[in-house]
Amino acid sequence: MRVGRGLIAAAVASLVACGGGGAGPPKMNDFNAYELDQSVWEFEHPMLFVMPVPVFSMPVRITRVELQAVNSTGTFDPPAAYLLVFPPGQYYQGTKLTYELTPSNIAGAGREPLGKRRVSTADNSLSLVIPVNIHLRGCHEAQVVLDVKDADGHTYRLRTRWFVGVDTGVSKKKDLNACAGPAPAPTPTSTAA
Repeated sequence: MRVGRGLIAAAVASLVACGGGGAGPPKMNDFNAYELDQSVWEFEHPMLFVMPVPVFSMPVRITRVELQAVNSTGTFDPPAAYLLVFPPGQYYQGTKLTYELTPSNIAGAGREPLGKRRVSTADNSLSLVIPVNIHLRGCHEAQVVLDVKDADGHTYRLRTRWFVGVDTGVSKKKDLNACAGPAPAPTPTSTAA
């Protein structure tokens, strides 16, 4: 069934008139045009993906993080994500994808549950820590998706431009679509005598 733009606009106007609107979703700046962090992964050993907390156009609380599978099969475990809060002037300087946060990279930082604080402006002292695990061997990629709540209690789902991938060693490609499968074997060429 094909729906015209006029009908969609009327439906949206109707939702706004019924109180389903408001100021609209916050705009998000997640700092990267495209980011794929991938690691060879020891199966069934959860990893941690550390990314900067995005900037939002209005104060929001990050209430939930989801890893949505792309270029892979299976479902990632719902991550028990949290904020890593550093003292002013300090920030996370470790690797983005790791099995554990080393004491030297998190010295002075505290762990804080999602939703505890409102975030909006750029703050290098905040990082989002996302556990990554899936119960399927192979190469898996996921996009980081955030649920945020504004001051009025409206919840919005925002897709970041951050992607994470784990690979049990099946993929041989090294480009951005690293889960596309093994690189093709070179074809032999004959040499003229």
